[in-house]
Amino acid sequence: MRLDEVRTYDVGQIRPDSAYARQFPDQRAVPGTRIPTLRELFALVRKSGNAQVRFNIETKIDPNHPDEAPDPQAFVAKLLGVIEAEKLSDRVMIQSFDWRTLLLVQQQAPKIPTVYLTLQRGSRPTVARDKATNWTAGFNPADHGGSLPRTVKAAGGAIWSPYFGDVTASLVTEAHELGLRVVVWTVNKPEDMARMIELGVDGIISDRPDLLRQIAGGKGIALPAGTPVAP
Repeated sequence: MRLDEVRTYDVGQIRPDSAYARQFPDQRAVPGTRIPTLRELFALVRKSGNAQVRFNIETKIDPNHPDEAPDPQAFVAKLLGVIEAEKLSDRVMIQSFDWRTLLLVQQQAPKIPTVYLTLQRGSRPTVARDKATNWTAGFNPADHGGSLPRTVKAAGGAIWSPYFGDVTASLVTEAHELGLRVVVWTVNKPEDMARMIELGVDGIISDRPDLLRQIAGGKGIALPAGTPVAP
């Protein structure tokens, strides 16, 4: 879609009668909220005055649907162009299920950490332990003992970001032994948050940062202060 088309959407409130809304009964609606550009997001964080906030930016690109986004080279060029113009390279990491974009980032901006997203289960897995897929840019876990952490390390990743349901204690240990950090997604239930912390993951992506702060704080993890800011 074109930017002017994207701008027409009000994303401040889920349609109340939808099944999706029922998943988030506690969400506070902010009607009139529009999707920001990356530059606008950076500006909002600068406005907050918090110079510690970091950005985990995902390239939303699907190798099975090349008509839906710019090609990897163009996508990465646009993304890095904005990051470099805003002088925020030291506060960014870039994640993707499409490893092609991550390889390009590693070549063109080697100081920016790359985060390798993976999904092993369900009807649309992005990785398999015994073969390369369209998502893995030619990397085959079978060449690395069927190990996803070892495959991510071979590709040049700094962080492995698996679906939390695919994670075990032994995989976290293996990743750490390889020098990888582990950031799991998307963890919304308190009991799952607690279990991931107990497994020793390095980060948790969640739709419920309020709950995550409660669980992490209860386990003695130091929490950064909130920085309220309005557009």
